[in-house]
Amino acid sequence: HTHTHTHMSTTVIFREDLESSGPYHPCTAWSCWAAGLIGLCGLHRCYLGQCCVGACYFFTLGVCGVGQCLDGCQMSELVRTANVEAGCSDATVVHVTHHRHHFADEEPIYQNN
Repeated sequence: HTHTHTHMSTTVIFREDLESSGPYHPCTAWSCWAAGLIGLCGLHRCYLGQCCVGACYFFTLGVCGVGQCLDGCQMSELVRTANVEAGCSDATVVHVTHHRHHFADEEPIYQNN
């Protein structure tokens, strides 16, 4: 078998960890959300800069608890969105170079020149 070396180059875009790289932090957002368990619904929305929604949640007990529960399911996206709206970057572009050795009679798995 003849042994060859294949050089492949790919550009990969990764979303940054925007849950902790901006003015809004997930632990604080979760703490505010948890206050809804004792009737202080909407504090997490106020913390994330959505005071009108937060006030609506406060006066309707998190729109009868449904909105409060849904926000708990999507807290990561709420924090990420708030950080993006605050001016944090939404993605990092990383250039990745792959090296793979293979035999001449073997088909490369993929090749991006």
